[in-house]
Amino acid sequence: MTTFEYLIAFSSILAGLAVARLLHALPRVFIKEVFYITHALLFISSLIGCIMLWWYSTSFKVVEEWNATLFLLYISLFIITYLQCDALASATPEKIDSWKIHYFNVRMKFWIYNLISWVFSALQHFTIFDRSWNDSGVVGSMVFWLAMTIFGIFSNKERTHFFISVSFILLTVMSFIFVIGQDAALIKM
Repeated sequence: MTTFEYLIAFSSILAGLAVARLLHALPRVFIKEVFYITHALLFISSLIGCIMLWWYSTSFKVVEEWNATLFLLYISLFIITYLQCDALASATPEKIDSWKIHYFNVRMKFWIYNLISWVFSALQHFTIFDRSWNDSGVVGSMVFWLAMTIFGIFSNKERTHFFISVSFILLTVMSFIFVIGQDAALIKM
């Protein structure tokens, strides 16, 4: 096995743990008595994001030589994603009486993890893949992601968080389509 194959196996375990955390809470999230739309949208977005992150990680196969810095840059997003999913989906979802209360209790932690995730994504994009600021689609989505994260950290208003969650799921779905589309374009070449 190559170094990358070992790394993808390790990251797959972390992504699997994050997805397992979300799937454990999934049946409880959509029960009418405890349902909260903002939390549910971010929950679904996190689930799609885990899959997208794992899929996107296959693009790291272009790295020929791995060192500790590259490894930490690669694996950090998976660790942060797990922590985000852990905050969003309680370890004991059956004890949650209201996902609204739970969301506003973990809101700051979730959005700070999101900010850290943004930093590592930007570092990966502009260092490992040596992409420029001229890639307007990616840069635009990165700026939009950062703006939503900052609003998520500093806003206490329920309506603002609803709009952030709608925007966040739209950005996640569009990014997922972009990542899948990139791979399809590479396969056709």
